[in-house]
Amino acid sequence: IRDIANNVGQKNRTNISYDLGVMIDTSRAAIAIDEISPLVQFIELDTDRLTESIWGYSREDDRKHIPIYIANKFILGDPLVTFDDKGVGPLMEICVDRARQANPNIQIGVSGKHVNDVNTMDFFHRLGVNYFSVDVSHLLEAKLALAQASITASKSIETAN
Repeated sequence: IRDIANNVGQKNRTNISYDLGVMIDTSRAAIAIDEISPLVQFIELDTDRLTESIWGYSREDDRKHIPIYIANKFILGDPLVTFDDKGVGPLMEICVDRARQANPNIQIGVSGKHVNDVNTMDFFHRLGVNYFSVDVSHLLEAKLALAQASITASKSIETAN
């Protein structure tokens, strides 16, 4: 990628400025992030795909099996709707810690349906996420969730002081 950008820049007598990043959407990529993060300027954690990876099913399976699991109290809710802070959360924490150890300047982003949930936004705020990618149709929900998480964090800082 760098060679191509340099070649195109030389041919056009210009400097092409860009950031290189990767989408982290498998458990393996999240765990091996220390090998990836020194090579990029940002990573984006896809909560939808990481949830599918951790739970071992897809959105297509979700509509068939999840209602049965919930009805039989195997699980409390749909992890593709409500963030799984016991499974996906720790994986994301490991990923972010390893990424920042290997590349202290790396930017961390998050995408997925969970970005719209205020409770999940609290988790992302504590994780130190730099940015969020959201579908335009959910932009207002995400902004509200981020604002609420920011207020909650400010109140807990005031209480601690």
